[in-house]
Amino acid sequence: MQSQYLNLKTFRKDGRPVATPMWFVETGEGSLLMQTWAGSAKVKRVRNQEKVEVAPSDARGKESGPARSGRCRVHAPDSEWGRRADRLLSQRYGWKRKLVNLLLWLMKRRDKVYLEVQFL
Repeated sequence: MQSQYLNLKTFRKDGRPVATPMWFVETGEGSLLMQTWAGSAKVKRVRNQEKVEVAPSDARGKESGPARSGRCRVHAPDSEWGRRADRLLSQRYGWKRKLVNLLLWLMKRRDKVYLEVQFL
């Protein structure tokens, strides 16, 4: 995907989608990696249901391409996937990512996790 953002649609227990624009990086192996706060609602929804949809978007979530279905898993920051995601996201987003991580740290959102989306 050429976009800087993608819309990650996770699903509530009743099936309603919740879209969140996110930074992402492609692994080159058919999956995407993203970072989020461990206490976020999207992590809770992913743990309840792995099914997600992703579509290229702008920073506000306006989709600019077709959506693709996938399966999402949560990885700890000290896992192999977590270390890889951290490195790849830093390479792609550089100083912007450092700034966002600083803001999250100041907001006391220090428990990050990584999401891996594998396409179906």
